[in-house]
Amino acid sequence: ALPADVEGAAFRNPQGDYKYVVWARTDTDTSEDAAATYNFPQYWSINMMAKKLWSSSVDGSEESVSSINISLTGAPSFLEPTSFFGANNFDVAIQVTDASCAGAADGRLVAMPSGGVPDYRFAWSTLPGSFSASNTLSNLPAGTYQVTVLDTNLASTTATAIIEEPAPLTIELEPQTLTCETSEVTVIFDSMIIAEHDTPGSFTFVLERPGECDVTLRYTILEDIEEPLAIISGNTMTTEIPCFGFEFSGFIDGSESSSGSNITYLWTTSDGLILSGETTNTCEYGAGGTYEFLVSDISNGCFSFTSTFIVDIIPPDELEFVSADIQNTQTGQATGSITPVIIGGTPPYEYLWSNGAQTLSIENLPAGTYSLTVTDANGCEVLQTFEVMDGTTSTGVINKDSTVSLFPNPTSGQLQIEASQKIDNLILYDLTGKEMWNYEGAPGKQIKLDFSFLTAGCYMLKHEMDGSIGVERVIAF
Repeated sequence: ALPADVEGAAFRNPQGDYKYVVWARTDTDTSEDAAATYNFPQYWSINMMAKKLWSSSVDGSEESVSSINISLTGAPSFLEPTSFFGANNFDVAIQVTDASCAGAADGRLVAMPSGGVPDYRFAWSTLPGSFSASNTLSNLPAGTYQVTVLDTNLASTTATAIIEEPAPLTIELEPQTLTCETSEVTVIFDSMIIAEHDTPGSFTFVLERPGECDVTLRYTILEDIEEPLAIISGNTMTTEIPCFGFEFSGFIDGSESSSGSNITYLWTTSDGLILSGETTNTCEYGAGGTYEFLVSDISNGCFSFTSTFIVDIIPPDELEFVSADIQNTQTGQATGSITPVIIGGTPPYEYLWSNGAQTLSIENLPAGTYSLTVTDANGCEVLQTFEVMDGTTSTGVINKDSTVSLFPNPTSGQLQIEASQKIDNLILYDLTGKEMWNYEGAPGKQIKLDFSFLTAGCYMLKHEMDGSIGVERVIAF
């Protein structure tokens, strides 16, 4: 309690420090004409104090005074302890136990005061201004903490401590790659399956380990699904060969496709013929047909097919003798003649008889054997032998048995053709082998033809039935 001639009050800040306001009691509220002295209790152990007068806010005046026999007037004096008896060595140390793992809340602080006057009270920065008898804080995360300690005489001291934590345990795993062959990858760490992924990206996984620090795993899933290029120069090829049955070869160029040590090639065909280059980017073919080109990337399992590449082989019709008029000679005379009919190949034709003649027909022949070599414009040749007999008149046909009937024949234009089987195709040639007409109608056993466009002469009508070929003579007038 204050003396009867002194009035005042005490204030404490959040850190536990005290300030005091005291003045001499006056007879009236408006008078400051008073005097008194005041002694702070000895058991508070206050030694020296900083004294500020009411007017110090104006002139900044301050003096250091003892806590005993403090002179007061009716104006308030503001007093703040600056030293304590026996408190020169009042201090506090903090024993720190750091957090065991990054992010863990298992740190511990123990405040250990020395000096001062026991008992002590403690206020931690986690609950500023709240003093208790506990000098220990537990279950703390990493951070900075402060403690203020008051002794029995209300002397205070402050200390700061830092709870630290180890750096996070982070492991960078090797990246994995999604490919055309591997559409899903499995991430494994320490023999444990961590995750499965079917899309690329960067990922983080926290592996919780009881009794140990958690491990943060970082890894990247890449993607390599780019297909190689399979490019062929053009997508169709037409090859003309000079002679029927002529052997040939050509090349299909795929050199503009992807290349490298990881690239493989494969040519395939179901109806053509691959001569060489089956596993290179250029294929040598030996027959018409459909060819496909496969380019594969063995590093990621991706592959590409080309569009279908078609090789169209156009051979000429076979150069062949289809018939011949052979007039045998009269006995002992040279009156025989041979007039062959040739079709196919590439007109015009060149003729060379065994007797040196160079015309299609030869006349005035004695009995004997004659051969004719016909060469077309592409150099294709065909050889046929004929026999003129003595004393007999006849007409011969070469190896062309017919089951086809034509009427009327000779004809002035309209011609009916009948056969024992359906006729698939009809082609009309003149005697030089030039194609004059090609039937475009439906197959049938009876077909009416209009040959009114023909000039008078002899023509050969080639017919196809179920793969069999025959030739009939047509006379137009």
